[in-house]
Amino acid sequence: MTKPRTERYLTLSGIHDFVLFKTAEEIEQEIADIKNALFDFDTENAKVFCSQISQIEDKKTASSLKKALQTLLAAGFATQTPWAQWPRLPIYLKAMTLRLEKYSSNPAREADIQELEQMWQEKTDSLVKQGQPISDDLAEFKWMIEELRVSLFAQELKTPYPVSVKRLLKVWLLTG
Repeated sequence: MTKPRTERYLTLSGIHDFVLFKTAEEIEQEIADIKNALFDFDTENAKVFCSQISQIEDKKTASSLKKALQTLLAAGFATQTPWAQWPRLPIYLKAMTLRLEKYSSNPAREADIQELEQMWQEKTDSLVKQGQPISDDLAEFKWMIEELRVSLFAQELKTPYPVSVKRLLKVWLLTG
């Protein structure tokens, strides 16, 4: 176990040791605790979302939304989701809820997302079958698709960077 770095300070009540840095083990435990808390939060939102999906009469829409939710919260997502994406997970779930309301107004948007998602899935499946690693750029492309969903169906939730179908297709040409 790594010993934490401490500094000694003289105070009115005597000499005290203060921990300046946490050990690697303490940091790893803290990260695990945070991920577990976020997992519980997102799992509850996912249950509500699944309940909403079950009320959709259009089976194609329901299937698409269920697949998106399963992709976002796949088994092991708590350890596989990059740290930078954790704050965005509730936004992605909220965007899915708003997507339910906006689907009928423009089904072409849904088709664009499905096409991008299918390209990404086929490429990652192919790499996995070949025993090849998935590049960071290809992994990031998945999150760009999630941001596209936010941009198309829940603009009020904002995206951290500009995203559109056209931009993603350009990125795909460089990544895929």
